[in-house]
Amino acid sequence: MEKAGIPPLHVLQMTTLNGAGFLDRMNDMGTVEIGKNADLVLPDANPQNYPHDDREFCKFL
Repeated sequence: MEKAGIPPLHVLQMTTLNGAGFLDRMNDMGTVEIGKNADLVLPDANPQNYPHDDREFCKFL
């Protein structure tokens, strides 16, 4: 998506928050909140700059 000119932050939002909304799953996923399911990624770098490069992430939970 980024190669199509979509800014990195929007790519990150489209693959998390907007994806959950599209699937009608906002009650249990899409954002990190108490009571929601979450797979967390802890980045070493700013994900707004490099959401496509998993080499920049230190941990996947």
